[in-house]
Amino acid sequence: MSEALLVLTRPLHVLRYNTREILKTAAQYASRAVYIHVTNDELHSPVPQNDSLRRFLVSIYGESSKYKLDVRFLLHNVGISPPQSITLGYGQYETLLTDSNESQTVAKYAKEHILQAASALNVIKLELNTQVEPEKEEVFKTYDNVCLGGTFDRLHAGHKILLSYGAMQAKKGIIVGVSDECLTKKKVLKELIVPMERRMADVNEFLKDVRPSIKRDLRQLSDPFGPAITESDLDAIVVSDETKTGGDAINQKRREKNLSILDISIVDLVKDEIREEENEEEKISSSSCRRRLLGTLLKPPVKSEGKPYVIGLTGSMASGKSSVCKRLKGLGAHIVDCDKLGHKAYLPGTETIELIRKRFGDDVIAKDGTVDRKQLGAKVFADKQSLEDLNKIVWPAIQKLAQEEIKTSDKDIVVLDAAVLLEANWHENTHEVWVVIIPQEEAVKRIVDRNKITEEQAIMRLEKQMSNAKRIEHANVVLSTLWEPSVTQRQVEKAWSLLQQRYNK
Repeated sequence: MSEALLVLTRPLHVLRYNTREILKTAAQYASRAVYIHVTNDELHSPVPQNDSLRRFLVSIYGESSKYKLDVRFLLHNVGISPPQSITLGYGQYETLLTDSNESQTVAKYAKEHILQAASALNVIKLELNTQVEPEKEEVFKTYDNVCLGGTFDRLHAGHKILLSYGAMQAKKGIIVGVSDECLTKKKVLKELIVPMERRMADVNEFLKDVRPSIKRDLRQLSDPFGPAITESDLDAIVVSDETKTGGDAINQKRREKNLSILDISIVDLVKDEIREEENEEEKISSSSCRRRLLGTLLKPPVKSEGKPYVIGLTGSMASGKSSVCKRLKGLGAHIVDCDKLGHKAYLPGTETIELIRKRFGDDVIAKDGTVDRKQLGAKVFADKQSLEDLNKIVWPAIQKLAQEEIKTSDKDIVVLDAAVLLEANWHENTHEVWVVIIPQEEAVKRIVDRNKITEEQAIMRLEKQMSNAKRIEHANVVLSTLWEPSVTQRQVEKAWSLLQQRYNK
């Protein structure tokens, strides 16, 4: 993994015109992170706090979404004299790119003031189009203390712009509210949201990296207002176009508490240039980012050796697991249906039947030698220990049948379709775990329609199962059947294609 530093000295309106070329070139030399340091030919002068700077910052972050790079626009010298030394969060940078004609002078400056330059620093001269009409310059307002809030799930360009606006406008400190589960419970694919502690750490690390001179105060946000309606020394709040009404509501609350009214600074939304589905949001959003994770490898496979390659597929009731299995079968996988194997394990004359008779009594066995499910159910569902005892009898029998089927399969990839994959620890014998999820509200609707039971009964059944969040802890790949069948098909095809790449390495 490699990092690059850009030291740019041209006027800001010229740099903005060349944004695409700047990042395209930087991406050729960096595989992980790109830092952008804007200055002038004097190198040690402050950068003015004007609209040209904000427009260039928005342009850089908007364009950066096309690249799998963590781009960071340094604000150490914006409106203030630059510090004697700058430390970059990612550590050593191997390449320096600059638009200055005095590239060696810039290299000397970088080595002395922007720490962690590689000993053999690769210096690249950027050729930019400088025939650009100047822009009208207006200085933007700054404040002692600024606040803002958000979920900040997997920092993307929109988050970075919001945080950077706040950091540029704050002279002393910034309060950032980070949404907790109370505010994220209705978000799309909430199970894939990064834990709050990590989100707070990511925000803190980003602000420390780009603007270390201001005080950072991160707060857990359990309601839409948070510290914005309790802190008396706040001067401004930074919001986006779509959350301006939230800023107005905060000021109304402050009026009621006889607190000063906050100036509202509005950040433009950034268009998403890499939308994968038509029904994704047009702006860059965490919801779209989470959707793009579906079908991808979230963590390395449990194991990589042995044939056939076994995928353990699981999901809650009505999650659409069977639909995913059919699609995988159509792509060439062998499906081991553990529900069917469960019925096979209960056949008359099997060892399972005798063990059940011994544990639960003759009355649970019908005259034809099959299990009387009604009698057995009355015993096990009323007593937790009895249910555990039944599982200890049945699960090993199903697992044995499944392993026999896997061994005799002539397919390279086998899918072990099992609702209790994780509860029975069958995932320990798979290469990867794939989990199919849908929101509980959608699952309830499907169960009510399919099983003709009440919502309360459907909810009770779901609450007895392992939660989506718990399943995802084990997941290598997550899929969702929440949207149209065509979307599910594309997800499965994406997951299958990526699996083929891993399997054929």
